[in-house]
Amino acid sequence: MCLEEVVSKIVEERYDTKRDNAIVLLPPSVQHSKIEAEVEAEVLLLAQRIQHAVSLLEPLDLKPFKNLGIINWGLSNWDETKTYKEIAGIPETSMRQVRTLAVKNYNDGNYKDAADIFFLLSLIDWKLPYHWNSLGHAEYYSNNYRDALKAYKAASLLDINDPKPLLHSAHCYEKLGDTKIAIDLLLEALPLTSDPFYHDYEVPIKNLLNQLRSEYDKD
Repeated sequence: MCLEEVVSKIVEERYDTKRDNAIVLLPPSVQHSKIEAEVEAEVLLLAQRIQHAVSLLEPLDLKPFKNLGIINWGLSNWDETKTYKEIAGIPETSMRQVRTLAVKNYNDGNYKDAADIFFLLSLIDWKLPYHWNSLGHAEYYSNNYRDALKAYKAASLLDINDPKPLLHSAHCYEKLGDTKIAIDLLLEALPLTSDPFYHDYEVPIKNLLNQLRSEYDKD
């Protein structure tokens, strides 16, 4: 089954577009086709990204990453209690090999490839904040600030006591020109640095906070 067939099957089975109330002002025939097209385009984009990441792993010769089954699972059978790693029994040694490849791409400046691999890792083991934070970094340096924000948000939700995702999110909002939100995030992050484990982030957070406050006051 080719990628397009997999995606079409997912859309058909998982999305009842006739009952979608997102576009209620359009005629029924247009509602169905428009929503279905948008959903299919989004799913296809995600599937292509996963497939690209899987292709980057081919030199590692890892069996759990060699088929499109993960695409079908990841896009149509999301489990809020178990990860694909747990369900498929992927060994941690394989995960470390993939992480090593992602980090190498990142360090070499291949941020798009690094982002796609970290995206795959986040899908396989969504419980690990490291995957989401790393995905955020790769997206940030790819100038995809809004995608980076989504990744940092996931990391923050997984560990609400970690100030790093909030700091990194502030950098994204700074790039997007939304200084007020960046300041609010830094104010939220600062108290978390009282934890000795995160104390080293107090100074960077304060420095950026002072910088942004100065810029905001000028405006």
